[in-house]
Amino acid sequence: MVVTFAPPNLTTEVKSVEMHHESLPEALPGDNVGFNVKNVSVKEIRRGNVAGDSKNDPPLAAENFTAQVSLSKRRRGANTDSIEGKKTMRNSI
Repeated sequence: MVVTFAPPNLTTEVKSVEMHHESLPEALPGDNVGFNVKNVSVKEIRRGNVAGDSKNDPPLAAENFTAQVSLSKRRRGANTDSIEGKKTMRNSI
C-alpha cells in the first residue's frame, strides 16, 4: 500500500503493519497499530500528522472541522480533581 502523510504531503510505501510487535496482514478500524515505511526519516513525520491511502482516500487539508470530545474522571494523589462532561468544539484553521 502507498500512503500519504499530511500536512507534509510525503508519499511512501508501507513495508509492514504491526500490532504489539507482531506483523498483521491488515488493520481494521479501531486497531492500534504501527507501520514501517520506506525512505521517510523520523524527522519528516511529526505528532499530529495524518496518514491515508494515497489512491483511494488521501488526506486533505480542512478549512474547519467539528469534533466531539469526551472527558472522564481522573484521580490525582491525595487530592481529587474531576473533569466530567461532553463538549462540542469547533476549530478553524
